[in-house]
Amino acid sequence: MSGAVVSRRPASRVTLLALTLWHGCADLCSGALFALLPFLVVERNYSYAAAGVFALTTSLAHAVFQHLIGALGAAARLTGCCPPGSS
Repeated sequence: MSGAVVSRRPASRVTLLALTLWHGCADLCSGALFALLPFLVVERNYSYAAAGVFALTTSLAHAVFQHLIGALGAAARLTGCCPPGSS
């Protein structure tokens, strides 16, 4: 481990607000999916298994892509990857 210290300027309030709103919207959308599952079963005639697979697939994709985008953004210092990686 090297002893080099990297100095970074602190994030502005606007940047923090944008990231907070982005993350909140992502949480709201992922929660809305689970609220819609009963509608999909009753109105669209999805089976419980299909609705469960749909929820599992979206949750796994969310978990994988969040870490993948975050790692790529950190490795390449791409600050534009921060909002999609926070969702």
